[in-house]
Amino acid sequence: MTSVSSPTERTCTLCHKTKPIANFYTHKRRKSGYSERCKPCVAMVNHPGVPYNPHPHSGMAHPDRFWAKVDKTPTCWLWFGAMNTRGYGSYRWNRKGFLAHRMSYMLTHGSIPDGLDLDHLCRNRACVNPDHLEPVTRRENILRGAVPVIAKLTTHCKYGHAFTEANIFLGSNGGRQCRECARIKTRMRTCKNRGIPFTLGPLPERTHCKRGHPFDMENTRYGKWGNRHCRTCDRMHAAASRNHT
Repeated sequence: MTSVSSPTERTCTLCHKTKPIANFYTHKRRKSGYSERCKPCVAMVNHPGVPYNPHPHSGMAHPDRFWAKVDKTPTCWLWFGAMNTRGYGSYRWNRKGFLAHRMSYMLTHGSIPDGLDLDHLCRNRACVNPDHLEPVTRRENILRGAVPVIAKLTTHCKYGHAFTEANIFLGSNGGRQCRECARIKTRMRTCKNRGIPFTLGPLPERTHCKRGHPFDMENTRYGKWGNRHCRTCDRMHAAASRNHT
C-alpha cells in the first residue's frame, strides 16, 4: 500500500504565485485540505489597505498585547478585538478565555471581589474603560441593565398583584416574577393532584393515599423530610420491581 504524501507547495488563485503550503489556511471541506488563496491575499481582501503581518502581536508582553486591541476615545475605551455573541469583548491569555472588560479591570485595579459582577456604567458592552466599571452583586447588575425599561415601569403583575420587594423574585431569565402567582399555581397543582376543589385556605388533611389506601398507624411511614408515605404502595412498588427484573 502506497502512502500519499502531503503537498509542499500550492498556487494561489488570486495572485497566481506558487508558495509553500504553510502560507495557506487549512480547510477541512476542500478536497485538498487547504484554502485556494494564500494568507496575504486573504488579509488583503478582508482588510484592504492594511499591510499583512503574520504575527501582529508576537513578542508583546501580556498587558501590551491587551491594550493594543483597545481604542481609547475621550469617553469609552472601545475594544476592537474578538467579540462574543452578546456584544462583550473576548480575550485569550495563558490558554484561558476572559471577557475583555473583566481583564481590563484586573490589569488596573487587581482582582475582582468574589461574588460580584462588573456593571457597565456607560451601558456600552464593548467598553473596557476601568472607570466605567463598577463591581456590584448579580441582582443589582440584572436590575440595572438586563431588565427592560418597560418592566421597570410595571408596578403590578398581569393578575393585579403589586411588585413589592417581598412579592418579587428573579426568574431564570433575569425577569421579575410574582410570588403570589407562584403560590397560587402551586396550590392549584396540589388541589388537582388531591382531587379536591381549589381553595386558598388551609387544606384538609389527607386520610388516604392517591391509590385509596388509608393513612393509619400501621400503613403510614414518614420520610426524612417528614412526608407521609403509604406502606402498601411501597410493597406494591417493591413487588413490581422484583417481577420486572
